[in-house]
Amino acid sequence: MEFSGKTAFVTGAANGIGLGICRALARNGVNIVLADIERGQLQIARRELATFNVRTRAIEVDVSDAAAFERAADEAEAEFGNIHFLFNNAGVSLGAMPLWEVTPAQWEWIFGVNVQGVINGISTLVPRMRKHGEAGHVVNTASIGGLQVNPKLRNGSYAMTKYAIVALSEALALDLEGSAIGASVLCPALVATTLHPRRGGARRGWADLTNGQGPTPPRHGNPPDCLPMMSACAFSTPSPPANFSSSRMRSRGRGSSSGTRVSSPDSIPSHAITPASVRRDKLLQDLRSAPRIRALLD
Repeated sequence: MEFSGKTAFVTGAANGIGLGICRALARNGVNIVLADIERGQLQIARRELATFNVRTRAIEVDVSDAAAFERAADEAEAEFGNIHFLFNNAGVSLGAMPLWEVTPAQWEWIFGVNVQGVINGISTLVPRMRKHGEAGHVVNTASIGGLQVNPKLRNGSYAMTKYAIVALSEALALDLEGSAIGASVLCPALVATTLHPRRGGARRGWADLTNGQGPTPPRHGNPPDCLPMMSACAFSTPSPPANFSSSRMRSRGRGSSSGTRVSSPDSIPSHAITPASVRRDKLLQDLRSAPRIRALLD
């Protein structure tokens, strides 16, 4: 798939994995719409990307708001024309919290961003991508927490939302079969991002929802280093460097890879398996073969 001159819409683009995705896209000549709720960080990110020879636009948006997402898409198309790549990456977490302590407002917040935000992205942009008919791809950021509930992190509310994104992505890939659009799900392990202490969306801030409490789990990896692998898995570019903590990509549809790739600093083996034949216990067994990952899973 040709990248140069195409346009990508990236949510959660102001920092962390989202900004890393933008860097990888910029290196490949892709014009970028940076969408995030953090206005100040958006401008900082856009200034950084100005060092690349690509066009960018920063749009402040709460992904949980469907109408706001539509307005952002209109603004993006007015600036760039057709959107080819959609990265539904925005996400939030409540950290370690027993399920019975999660309040209705907290449930609304975490599902609003992590699940409804992805749904809004798909509902808004996939029909537009299908209409213009050019080759494209959708990448939904889930998590290793979408494959298992970690007994050390105890972030069940977060894992619930990420399990949903894995299933949603597989369903999307099936729905897009035979079209010019592929779909992938990204399941990174612990990465050094600002996920836990950051935004609570336009509705409420993190401090309001957590009372400023709750431990922040250790984070490993470097988002800028992991993105070459993300783009490689999603778009069938040459094999990525094995310098990312761990990640799973399921891809189907034209212009996408046909299976699952797992990589880590400890050289976790890769397996070509289709969504129909995926067995979660097998994947976790392979992940546990790497010492750094095993310490997080056991």
